[in-house]
Amino acid sequence: MNIILVVMDSVREDHFRPPLPDATRFLDAYSAGCWTVPSAASLLTGMWPQDARAAGLEQDEAAEPLTLADYLSRQGYTCEASWLPSYAHMRRGFGMWADIERDDDNAHVMRAIKRIQSGGDHQFIVLWLFAGHWPYQGLAAIDYPSQVRDFVRRGMPPARPDPPISRAPRIVEQTTQGEPNGREQPEITAEELRVLKEQYREACGATVDRVSAVWREASAHNWAVLVTADHGEQFLEHGEMGHTALAPENIRVPLYARIPDLAPGMRSGIASHVDVAATVMVLGGAGIPAGIPGCDLRETPAARDVYVETGWGLAPDARVTIAADSAAPDARHIEALKAVGYVD
Repeated sequence: MNIILVVMDSVREDHFRPPLPDATRFLDAYSAGCWTVPSAASLLTGMWPQDARAAGLEQDEAAEPLTLADYLSRQGYTCEASWLPSYAHMRRGFGMWADIERDDDNAHVMRAIKRIQSGGDHQFIVLWLFAGHWPYQGLAAIDYPSQVRDFVRRGMPPARPDPPISRAPRIVEQTTQGEPNGREQPEITAEELRVLKEQYREACGATVDRVSAVWREASAHNWAVLVTADHGEQFLEHGEMGHTALAPENIRVPLYARIPDLAPGMRSGIASHVDVAATVMVLGGAGIPAGIPGCDLRETPAARDVYVETGWGLAPDARVTIAADSAAPDARHIEALKAVGYVD
């Protein structure tokens, strides 16, 4: 079986309604992080970001989690990726499309389609699309005013995390209010915000078109297809821009699948990035190894907890538990957070 995982950068769940034939849409899907690195860690390893030790802005040289490419290559798969975060232990085992610019979604889509059309078996592709990420690459680029650029950039994480002043345990059950990361933001006018939202909608629309093209080709060649986003995006709904906080607009993500033995339609039940990774492992014949918290999307339980982390450093500054009924938390993950003094 051939498998393609499409990851859309910064595409909100409420901005992605593609016409995908024979798709299963998961109505309650959550990212593992509110920005790319922790989310990618879970998508590529099947582990929670804290356990994958790749939640911070700096690479953890001691981290050696196995990647999807590690698991699938043992099953005879050739593994490729259009782009992955520049962490050696996330990229291990993947052939990278380094000859194409990161943001050239059209070129990446065309290469993915050619790979699908080439025939052969045991291929695994991670296709990462960037149109939804700032500066929102829609059908045409826009020259944002300088104050808008400054506003959005200051809503993003700092270049490096500030050292924690205190490790007092805290669990965040809702979005932290106030200025993002304790920093003052410049003013932005209603018109400037309107322009940003409009360009973002256009970028998401372009992403819908590209995903639809890949989906149609993959379906025609009987590939397994999974489509999700690494996180969403905020436009001052909670006083912040970008994707720096555990707001619903950031952590609820689209999730669509076309895989064997999964009926098309809408599916309830909480799903997470770790489930996407676990499903790829099962489809590729590796099964779900011990210690991987995710489950096959075809068997997502009705009651469970999943976790979303900000993960600015190896000791995260915020975590949210997405709970269903009274399911017990993953004890292994709780222990990992205790080890860094994050929970009692």
